[in-house]
Amino acid sequence: MSVVAYSFLKLVAVLQEAVFETLPEGLGFDAAPAWWPLPVLALSGLLTAWAIRHLPGQGGHSPVDGFKTTSPWPAEAVPGVLFAALAAGSFSATSSLPRRWGSGRCARSCCDSR
Repeated sequence: MSVVAYSFLKLVAVLQEAVFETLPEGLGFDAAPAWWPLPVLALSGLLTAWAIRHLPGQGGHSPVDGFKTTSPWPAEAVPGVLFAALAAGSFSATSSLPRRWGSGRCARSCCDSR
């Protein structure tokens, strides 16, 4: 099971690099422009909403319900849950932007000021 989890997280990281670094360069930008996350986040929201609405599993359990112990997901729900998680994780700015733009610049400015 840990190999599956690691592989999923690796796929998310590879897709994030492709979306936030490789794709902008492929489209002719030197680096991703400041507005780049906006259409990417819109695409993420649309893909995730589509998966929740149309695929089995409704994208996983609702965070509104809080943590609770439930029976395992039926096998037919797993692809929908994985697609929603992949769309939300791969195109979101939560883990890629701070690492690539925010915290890196902050760390450099803190180190340069010493």
